[in-house]
Amino acid sequence: MDWLTLHEALAIAEAAGVRDAPERIKRVISEAVLVRPGTMPVANPKSAALRVRVISQRASVGMDWLHSPQLDFEKSEILQRGYTIRTQEEFEHPRLLHPARIECWAADIRGLFPAEKPNAPKVGRPDEYDWDEAERIAWAALEERGDPTRPENQEAGWRSISDVARLLQENAAEGDRIPAFSVARSRAKVLLQRKQRSQQTA
Repeated sequence: MDWLTLHEALAIAEAAGVRDAPERIKRVISEAVLVRPGTMPVANPKSAALRVRVISQRASVGMDWLHSPQLDFEKSEILQRGYTIRTQEEFEHPRLLHPARIECWAADIRGLFPAEKPNAPKVGRPDEYDWDEAERIAWAALEERGDPTRPENQEAGWRSISDVARLLQENAAEGDRIPAFSVARSRAKVLLQRKQRSQQTA
């Protein structure tokens, strides 16, 4: 087992069908055990479900990493705050927030968000959205505009995987029924990875 980036942890939660996966990840991180960088995690205490580590260029002494964490899932980062902050205004001031990479222990994430068993019977209504057509449109956009995660392709409305997800979400909608953004984002990640692989083998 090894460490997962925040982005990878979110993908596992979404693949497991967790509703509002970003908020769920944020909640378990706020209750996590912090592991010192450069060390391996010890056996998980019964009081905690997740072990995380934070890697920062700044001194970590006196930093409040996990209280009400602000997370950037695209960059796999957490914003750190100092314990010396006294007022709410100071607490929210962007100059007092510093990004650092956060990683989650893979075994804990997979235990919290187990994948669906391949042979498990499917329950509930069949998919009501036209994902095939939405993915065809998104693929055409990737062909025309390029990978939005690459700086040379970024422009207004095309800067991250979330923009691909929104395009999928809009085109998969059926009337006033709109798929959840977390589902669209999970599909966007797979589509983007497929596009990147096709470019590598071209």
